Amino acid sequence: MGDLEGAEELHRRILTIWRGKSGNRGKEIADALQNLAVVLKDQDRLAEAEEHLQEAKHRYDSVLPEDHFRRAFPRLTLAAIHLDQGEYVAAEEVAREAADVLSRSLPPSSYVRAAAGCRLGRAEAGQGRYSEARSLLEE
Repeated sequence: MGDLEGAEELHRRILTIWRGKSGNRGKEIADALQNLAVVLKDQDRLAEAEEHLQEAKHRYDSVLPEDHFRRAFPRLTLAAIHLDQGEYVAAEEVAREAADVLSRSLPPSSYVRAAAGCRLGRAEAGQGRYSEARSLLEE
């Protein structure tokens, strides 16, 4: 899978650099938080990843327009974490938020929209709502 520890160190350095810069760097900090969180998730450090994703989500929401696709990324990663933990209601909530943002910002053929639909479908299936899940997964 690669050098996750090295990737983590690099992303932490990038985050430190962006936090040290003056001016409005909300988007750059959110990008760094999102990237660090993915590395942490890949190391099964889910609580720490979730903390960074919540901050990234807040920062993106503060500086980007409502229909900007980047607002979906921390939500998609949060949905994946919740799915991994069997927290299907929480996964559905953030996956639905991501799918809503992406439906306004990317074409239907986008693979990112498909990823949101898959996560939403898995969350619905996990709650026993198989017909809803099936219609999403077949799209």
